[in-house]
Amino acid sequence: MARPMDNGTVEIIDVQRNAVVGYGFTEDGTTPDAQKVQRWVLYADYTAPPVGAAVFRQPSDPARRYTRLEEWTRALQDGSLWKEGAKYVKAKCVAYDTIVDYPLRPYQQLDDGASTLSQGDVAAGAVFTTTVPDVGTFEHWVLYTSYVSPPGAALLVGPPRASDAVPTLSDFLARMSAAWQSGYTYAVCACSSFSSLPTSL
Repeated sequence: MARPMDNGTVEIIDVQRNAVVGYGFTEDGTTPDAQKVQRWVLYADYTAPPVGAAVFRQPSDPARRYTRLEEWTRALQDGSLWKEGAKYVKAKCVAYDTIVDYPLRPYQQLDDGASTLSQGDVAAGAVFTTTVPDVGTFEHWVLYTSYVSPPGAALLVGPPRASDAVPTLSDFLARMSAAWQSGYTYAVCACSSFSSLPTSL
């Protein structure tokens, strides 16, 4: 089953400016329910999709290709990754092999609404983001069978085509359910955001 991100590090490239606007680190969670834990540093000039468009890929600098949480934590604490004005986001993601009912319940990596996922010229999936005031942000990912989790392949997250835009999460899930194919993955990521580095990274 695919996941939005595979274990390891990705860099985030702003498509308009071709500039690094953040990094992410993913590892397996500590619970037996197929959770992945994602940690993100989003710089002040990051524009979240679907308003902006970003590529998530393996870091071009081999020194930034962290494989262990200790390496990621050290780079944050020594200032290698952290910049003034950055946001730190921690997300827990669970993947399913079908669309499931999920209660809406953390700082946003993506703006509210639908975004498309592309890898090269291939449509790789879609994501819909919702925000619950005073609770957090939830990302609902539908990954097609062609999807390759970054850092294994670069991922472009951008605005949907006009024909794919949907106004609500219910509309998005209904459309994805109707188009569902064997081998697709539905993943839900609950995100929490911090304007400074939390004590527990």
